[in-house]
Amino acid sequence: MTDDEFIMTYPCYFPYEGEKYNVKEIGGVKCFNLLTDRDLVERYFQERYPGQKTIQVEVRTMPNRTALINTLKLFEESRGEGEHDIEHITFDVIFPNRKYPMTTIKEFIEYLEEQN
Repeated sequence: MTDDEFIMTYPCYFPYEGEKYNVKEIGGVKCFNLLTDRDLVERYFQERYPGQKTIQVEVRTMPNRTALINTLKLFEESRGEGEHDIEHITFDVIFPNRKYPMTTIKEFIEYLEEQN
């Protein structure tokens, strides 16, 4: 992942449903879905629940880089402890049948730690 491919902005959001982070499958790979804009959060839930006037929106807000890195490290730690088997993260998955970027959580942590 290079700087010209992706610029992370804050705040960003992990959709949360029930008591779990939302997981998307991209090309057969399970990924945590990170939404990079508040408008995308609204569109995500509107697309997920079409026609509903009131939608219960649950997200975990990452206000800054430190919070995002710490959360991603917790994802890696909990995977290591067998709580889940998700090694990847994807970005802004809203609509089905489109191509979305993804990377490993480990690579994304490294990318974020290099940013100033």
